[in-house]
Amino acid sequence: MTPAPMFNGVARKDVPWDRYKPQITRVQTEGNLSIFLGTYYYLITTGETDSTDNPMFNDMPALTTFDTTNGNLELWGAAGNRMFYGDGAVTDIKGMGDWDVSHIGHYGAGATQMFLGCIRLKAIDLTNWNNSHAVDWGVFDSIFPTDFASSTPLHNLQHLTFGPTRIFKYPQALTNQLDGNQRWDIVTHTANKCATLTYFGNTASVAAHVTSSNPAGDFYREGSGITPPCVKITSVNANGGTGGGSVDLQADTSAGTGSVTMPSATMITGNKANSLWDHWDTNSAGTGGNNWPSNRTVYFPKDTNATYTLYAQWRAAPAPKANRPTVTVPTSGSPTTRLTVDNPATHYNSEVLHVAASSAGGAAWCPSSGGCTYTYPGGGTGGTVYWTPSVGELQADYGDTYTISTWVTLTDPSTTRAVSTVPSTTNGSELTGILPYAKVGFDANGGTGAPAGTVQGLVDTASGYTRVTVPTGTIPIGAIDSGQGVSHLAFIGWSTSSTATAADATLNPGKQLGGIGAKTLYAVWKTVATPTNMGAVRIASNNQIRITGSATPWASTDTVTACVKPTGSAETAWQCANTGSADSQWDATSLSWNGANTHTWAVTLPHNADTIRAGQYDIKAYLGTNGPWQASNTAISLNTTASLRLSGAQSGLPLTGGRPQRLATLMAGGIGATLLLLAAVTCLRNQRRKARHSR
Repeated sequence: MTPAPMFNGVARKDVPWDRYKPQITRVQTEGNLSIFLGTYYYLITTGETDSTDNPMFNDMPALTTFDTTNGNLELWGAAGNRMFYGDGAVTDIKGMGDWDVSHIGHYGAGATQMFLGCIRLKAIDLTNWNNSHAVDWGVFDSIFPTDFASSTPLHNLQHLTFGPTRIFKYPQALTNQLDGNQRWDIVTHTANKCATLTYFGNTASVAAHVTSSNPAGDFYREGSGITPPCVKITSVNANGGTGGGSVDLQADTSAGTGSVTMPSATMITGNKANSLWDHWDTNSAGTGGNNWPSNRTVYFPKDTNATYTLYAQWRAAPAPKANRPTVTVPTSGSPTTRLTVDNPATHYNSEVLHVAASSAGGAAWCPSSGGCTYTYPGGGTGGTVYWTPSVGELQADYGDTYTISTWVTLTDPSTTRAVSTVPSTTNGSELTGILPYAKVGFDANGGTGAPAGTVQGLVDTASGYTRVTVPTGTIPIGAIDSGQGVSHLAFIGWSTSSTATAADATLNPGKQLGGIGAKTLYAVWKTVATPTNMGAVRIASNNQIRITGSATPWASTDTVTACVKPTGSAETAWQCANTGSADSQWDATSLSWNGANTHTWAVTLPHNADTIRAGQYDIKAYLGTNGPWQASNTAISLNTTASLRLSGAQSGLPLTGGRPQRLATLMAGGIGATLLLLAAVTCLRNQRRKARHSR
């Protein structure tokens, strides 16, 4: 053990704090301190000098507290002489009961007038003082200086404590300093209770007692308002939970260290929401500086005097953390999802982790469907738990917002009460989002009737891969109007470019598109050739009209429609028939129907001379076809002839509408011959006239 530091009181300046004595208000020692015989001191307040007293702590007019509870004070020789002389403001000298005074030997050279002038001193504790080395019985009597009785009586002395060792020889050492008629109570100690006071007698009775062979006793002056120090715990506050109430827990600290066994946390009948019990504190905010466990014994230093209400202190229950769901998109089969929840806290018996999801579109998953819990084994640390809900359980449709909530239910090990955490976006136990997906949109690219909305597919979280299917079947898309009510364009497929002239076969209906991300598919159009080489004849046997020509069909289902109406009549007057009607046909040929090879066709108009009479008529024909993916046979290309003059019903006569060039040639030839004949006749006549005149 390290020897206690020693101080040999020498002249003025050798007391390190000598110059600051008027300002010092508190002295506190740490560890062991030994003080030897003082040699010389100088009082700066009065100029008084002495060669035998202890100058360390006297002449401190502002000193109120002298505290040696954290160590041991050892007095040698005359080290106690006038030790607190002139300290008129001091009220508390703590730890004095344990000072080692066994080395004080005789009157005038040990403790003479130790408290001379300490008129505000409230208590003197001589519990463990020992006079075994004293050779003069007056050595301790003199600590209460009788010669200053009239000028500095200890009027404020209210608490006296003595041990079993006899200290005083003369009763007047005490009675001369105190009012002899004052009433004093003696302290009675009871286990686990605060000390109580019982009337003992007046000052003279106490003085007589403390000069006996066994002067032990703890006395309080009646009327002072001071009682034995005690710690009381009177109530327990759940501080956000439920339960608690009144308690009566006491610790007697008047004779030494006292202890209280803290109440059990089971006094709390309901935990604070989302919280576990942690400890007791004397302040509701937890700033009382105490951290008292449930059912633990807590010790309080001697003379601790306080009354407490205990407030439950809570810590947040271990909150799980939900992570964003991941999506796996395979090259075949359905996409899958994986949901992970982290719960890193220490777990308790029967702790259960829960997860539930709902979406804006109405989908819901767990707990209604069951199976979305994980029960931890007792103790241990947290980890990651995962579930694999279907896509439909997280979202009803693409773009629907999901909400994932996680929580734990457990039993608080301190209160034994069930606790369920509350999902919160703050700590990450609740989150909202949308499963990642890509959109494939359709643009008619100048036409009409593109598929409404989009084709959509989930995106693989790791790779960004997306797989969607182009709508199967035919598509009701209409091409750009030519201005004549029908179009010269056919829809032949889709492309990712709006200027493409050929369709991308990988984008055909029914195809699966992988890894494309968000795209727009544009309709691809191709010009279809109009029917050509049109001609018409009247059938002699039935006066019906047969129109012929050439066309380039796209498919075997293509048709050509031919129509006729009187020139100048309304559009409603058109009378039509197509190659699919009776006696109408495509030319019997082996050429393929591929939009590239030309075929001849013929259409018979089932109209006789009663319906089509001689006159001026218009004839037209158009190809009825659809591109590879269009929904129905659509008028694509249009061709009209010039307005033609048809004669009445005559067997075998051609229709002007059929071969207008041939008729014009015949007529022109006849007219030309006539004109030549007339010119020849005129020329001959003129020559004859000239001959006659010349004669």
